[in-house]
Amino acid sequence: SGSYNGVASITQIALQDGLRFEEGCLLVFKEEKVEYHTNWGIGDTILKEVVSDPTSVENLLKVSEPQIVPDLNDFLREINFGEIEALEKTMVVVPIIVDGETTGFLALYDKLENRFIEEDINLLEIFGGHVGSAIQGIRHEEALHERQENEIRMILEGAGRVSSMVRHDLRGPLQTVKNAAFILKKRPDEITKMGPIINRSIDYMVKIMEDLQYQDRPGTYSKARLNLNMLIKQTLVYQIIPDHITLKTDLCETPVEHFMDKIKIQRMLDNLIRNAIEAMEKGGTLTISTRKCEYGTELKISDTGLGIKDMNKLFTPFHTTKINGMGLGLISVKQTLDAHSCMLEVESELGKGTTFTIKFPEDPNYMGNSATRLSSITVT
Repeated sequence: SGSYNGVASITQIALQDGLRFEEGCLLVFKEEKVEYHTNWGIGDTILKEVVSDPTSVENLLKVSEPQIVPDLNDFLREINFGEIEALEKTMVVVPIIVDGETTGFLALYDKLENRFIEEDINLLEIFGGHVGSAIQGIRHEEALHERQENEIRMILEGAGRVSSMVRHDLRGPLQTVKNAAFILKKRPDEITKMGPIINRSIDYMVKIMEDLQYQDRPGTYSKARLNLNMLIKQTLVYQIIPDHITLKTDLCETPVEHFMDKIKIQRMLDNLIRNAIEAMEKGGTLTISTRKCEYGTELKISDTGLGIKDMNKLFTPFHTTKINGMGLGLISVKQTLDAHSCMLEVESELGKGTTFTIKFPEDPNYMGNSATRLSSITVT
């Protein structure tokens, strides 16, 4: 309302002091309700009663053309407000239009014996246009401020989730390492058993810290010509596939070599494979396949899990449905694929599963960069 007060004050000064229109009012609507109202040179009791009456406001919004009203009571009757005997005024009223819709009214009053003329309407229309522009600017500023507040809130919420997740997830592997070290201190001969446990715990903690390195732009990539099938096999060696999940691989016999960053591609594969496994809590089939095609190589990673509910938020930072997740895994996947000029297609059906299709081009310029297609089928 502070911004509207400024607009109203300038308008009143111009009309009352500059052009000698002693009485008038300004109304501003938002979502079919009165957002702001003020008047000058006349008591505000009547205006307050009009704007507080839903039927009168609804009928006011139907007024779309400037008009001269010889008797204000006639106008009040038209909007179903009724008649006020003590109010003997004539009026000129101009709708304020913003983005093609009536957003408010600017009105002037005078005694019945004085009559407004067409020049008054033209003058008031000019002022109404300026007021409309000011209102539009105020609302754009408010919308921008609201977006900024929402972004700050999302960042703070994300930071809180990261902090909570790190505290929760690091505590477990750290305790495991501590326990293993305690056992080794007592029984050094257990090194062959405790060593892998310590290594797995350290690898898990490193993965957590790497996920925290999410940036808007990918970091440095060290690319070499590598066989994608070999990277898939190496990644699967370090994966623990639960007994209730069946793994199927269909890797083409022809070598599929591309210029790739080994670490980044293996992290990308690890993220997608782990997501697929986690999506099949009650069991299912994980299928990984590659095939040569006209533009290069096509990799598919499919699961028969729950499916993705909200595809639009798939690559939104800190958005996750996992209790202890950070929502950064797929961000890292997208960054890696963008840096390798890959196309990513995601198809998902609730209750049926999800398929990530990645297309590695022989020519990095063939499909361009950051090409992503999302497709989902909602099952009710």
